[in-house]
Amino acid sequence: MTDRQLSEILTSRPTRIGDVVKPWVEWSPDRVALLEDTGTWTYGQLDSVVAKAQIWLRDSGVCPGDRVMTVCGNCRVLRV
Repeated sequence: MTDRQLSEILTSRPTRIGDVVKPWVEWSPDRVALLEDTGTWTYGQLDSVVAKAQIWLRDSGVCPGDRVMTVCGNCRVLRV
């Protein structure tokens, strides 16, 4: 990997973790994003859950720059 390629990767990355989903929501909102035994979420549904989590965190007093740790299983069951 060249220095230029690395620089492009670092400058094109999303500012916030919640923004990772945004391009997929725009391109394919009805495409399956998460699949597990209990069901699926589309990118549109995942985006909605991310938005609700952002609101909950803000209403709980979490500010930009704060650090938050989440401890949960690797599944859809964690909901805000």
